[in-house]
Amino acid sequence: SKKEIIQKLNLIRKIIPDVALRTSLIVGFPGETGGEFQELLDFVKTQRFSKLGCFVYSQEEGTEAAKLKEQIPERIKHRRLDAIMECQQNISKKILEKFVGQKLKVIVDKKIADSIFECRTEFDAPDIDGIVYLQDADVNVGDIVCVKIQDSLEYDMIGFITPFTNKKDK
Repeated sequence: SKKEIIQKLNLIRKIIPDVALRTSLIVGFPGETGGEFQELLDFVKTQRFSKLGCFVYSQEEGTEAAKLKEQIPERIKHRRLDAIMECQQNISKKILEKFVGQKLKVIVDKKIADSIFECRTEFDAPDIDGIVYLQDADVNVGDIVCVKIQDSLEYDMIGFITPFTNKKDK
């Protein structure tokens, strides 16, 4: 139930205060009411997931859901998707702002220009979540380095390489 999910999320956050929680949602499932969608949007607002993906329901031939009569119009599905993602964008921006000035361990994924690399933290899934842009660096793809975050965006962060400061950083 919703109540049990919230209790479990609260317990996880209590046990692991810095946990990065992620979820994926589908909007526009046949029969989804405006009230049910609003309940989902309120849930996203209150639970403040670190990472969230949202997709519109897609009718797949041969499935039971495709046979349901109350199919949601595409424009409404996309309006709901936009509302969820706008909410999450604001949440993500506030969460990432807290990392400015902190040091994070990242893996270097890709060189995108001279001395500029795309990296990800331990709580970012490759090709799904945000990126840490590493500037003015002399590193190789696959390296794990310590980065000091100097700025944040809605889903991404910008940083520069800094030395590991203790054994715990490595």
